[in-house]
Amino acid sequence: MATKFWIVDTFSRKAFGGNPSAVFLLDDFGDEKLLQNVAMEIKTPETIFIKNLQDGKFESRFFSPNSAGLNLGNGLFAAAEIIKLNDPKITNFSIVHGAEVFVVNVLEDKSVRIRFQTAKLNKASVPPNIASALNREIVVSISESEGDLIVEMRSPKKLFKLSPNMDILQNIGYTSFILTADTHYEVGVNYDFCARVFAPKLGFFADTMSPLAYVKLASYWSERMQKTDLVGTQDPVNGEHVSIGCSQEFTYLIGTSVITTIGEMLAF
Repeated sequence: MATKFWIVDTFSRKAFGGNPSAVFLLDDFGDEKLLQNVAMEIKTPETIFIKNLQDGKFESRFFSPNSAGLNLGNGLFAAAEIIKLNDPKITNFSIVHGAEVFVVNVLEDKSVRIRFQTAKLNKASVPPNIASALNREIVVSISESEGDLIVEMRSPKKLFKLSPNMDILQNIGYTSFILTADTHYEVGVNYDFCARVFAPKLGFFADTMSPLAYVKLASYWSERMQKTDLVGTQDPVNGEHVSIGCSQEFTYLIGTSVITTIGEMLAF
């Protein structure tokens, strides 16, 4: 039986921007090996399968092409886009992933706001090979959060020109590397910070947009800047950005997405 799916470009206002995620609406999840095979076939960074539990709750399963799990978070925003597509009247609902519950609000401009638990940061020592991996660019500060390394660099311009050494990063003991810089010192930039995310251990060797990384960046920059409302960007040239609201308990991300593809998976 054919199963319908959508590909959604998250954190973008135009097609082929942001990050693509595939979304399936299912009556039942069935065999997880089959779900993994589907994700391998589609090859978007994240494929999310959602099941309507009624009463505004949707259960979810996440897969990258190579593994199961919620690694990036783009699928949450992609799923929200498809949920509101299929029920235009819905404005408040939640996406359940294991023990985690992500509260979703559809805003007046049709963008989506999702509530995350605020990330906890820890001090981190400088990994011995990080300078070589980052072409010896100047590092201002380093923190860690749940297995990810946050590296603040001095120059936003150099951050966007940087080509990290993936072989070295892959052998440093962190799941992903969140590279970031303060943008207030650059003329014509209207964002608080910029970021690039690399996760070679998860198979993401290119610069990848990750809402889960931005939740950690929210904790980092809100403390550094003493602000609770922030705007971050991973693509300042095209004006793509993430609006952020922080509190001690919750962090809210706001993003816009575009549906680019509707298809059918025949092997489901």
